[in-house]
Amino acid sequence: MGSQELFYATRITSPLDQFDIRNLISFDVLGNINLGITNIGLYLTIGALIILTLNILATNYNRIGSNNWSIGNESLYSTIHSIVVNQINEIRGQIYFPFIYTLFVFILVNNLIGMVKAMCLFPTKFLFIRQVPSQKVSFSSSSCYSNGLHPYFLTGFTDGEGCFHISIYKDSRAITGWHVKPVFKITLHQKDRALLELIRASLGVGQISKHGNDSIQLRVSSVKDLQVIIDHFDKYPLVTQKLADYLLFKRVFELIKRKEHLTHEGLRRSH
Repeated sequence: MGSQELFYATRITSPLDQFDIRNLISFDVLGNINLGITNIGLYLTIGALIILTLNILATNYNRIGSNNWSIGNESLYSTIHSIVVNQINEIRGQIYFPFIYTLFVFILVNNLIGMVKAMCLFPTKFLFIRQVPSQKVSFSSSSCYSNGLHPYFLTGFTDGEGCFHISIYKDSRAITGWHVKPVFKITLHQKDRALLELIRASLGVGQISKHGNDSIQLRVSSVKDLQVIIDHFDKYPLVTQKLADYLLFKRVFELIKRKEHLTHEGLRRSH
């Protein structure tokens, strides 16, 4: 590996990974019964243990002075109690309060646990880009194809961050006096340049340029390069409302391509 090679790495995570249920420990009982501990079950158990620990720490053991844990627990208790009583009423609120309090604390603790990244339970895929002095880019990742990112990752990412833009502006050189220019673009924060470079290399077309103070943008505007974009999304279609934008974009592109073809044919016949 050459000393002049540069390495960039970006982390690609899916928000759906947190909902995947994975067996951490699994064993069979009596041949047909399978018992195991999943990542979700482990998280719920940890949450219950944390709640139990907090309540034990808040126990004052009949002392006159309260400790910090008991003061915090009493504050949470009184806050939830006042909300429940005010929303229901004095009598019925007392009936439902134990259930609502338990449910609130359990959800609160588990939400806080969910904010902590557990790499062992929710593994993250890494995509590595290697840029050599010849400016060629190669990739290595289990989630990548040999020529870059997975095609459906590109489609899904475009569903969220891509834009099919059609510019219409006056042009005296045009027959109609107007010029129509379709542009496919993806705009990200400049800190995500490695990811945008990976997308550009996977598509094989486009230029990356600065866009605003903290943003960079991948733009594809030439008819030849846009054909690559059209071919990709025809094969790996979008699934959100952006599909309607793409279909209109594709229609405009086809009209422009047809116009250029007729123009070239006219010039060829004139010669």
